[in-house]
Amino acid sequence: MVLCPACISWRNAGGFSLLRHLIGTLLRFRRENRIRRCVQSGLEAQSRGDLAGALKCFRNALALDPQCGDALCLTGNALKLAGDTSQAADLLRAAIRVAPESADAYLLLASVLPLPECLNESVDAMRKALSLRPDTGALRLNYQLAQILRDAGDY
Repeated sequence: MVLCPACISWRNAGGFSLLRHLIGTLLRFRRENRIRRCVQSGLEAQSRGDLAGALKCFRNALALDPQCGDALCLTGNALKLAGDTSQAADLLRAAIRVAPESADAYLLLASVLPLPECLNESVDAMRKALSLRPDTGALRLNYQLAQILRDAGDY
């Protein structure tokens, strides 16, 4: 194979590195768009009451990126709604590991943990949610914390 002088100078100037970088960026962008579409489809299915469809969409997003905090949190919430609180708690803990700033993940985790066995973890999760979002939804968070403490007999 013979390269023209322009190709040789492009290659010597790092053109192939740049091309690899651009292709990698394009592929990441496409994957992120696919994840976003899966999440959006799941939210739409859930709003229609199609919990099975929502779970399928959220799991598709997780198949594309198992570390997607939003997909982990939304899948956990859908499992909570479906009554599978044990698996929901596992996914919400994973969501917290990858997105420790997610007040929603802490809030949902506190709501799915069984009481009184997981009282301390539930209270800690609720307090962390309150610390992350002290002024938005604080009334709801405080109310849920009060419910947890009341149910545990610790009020």
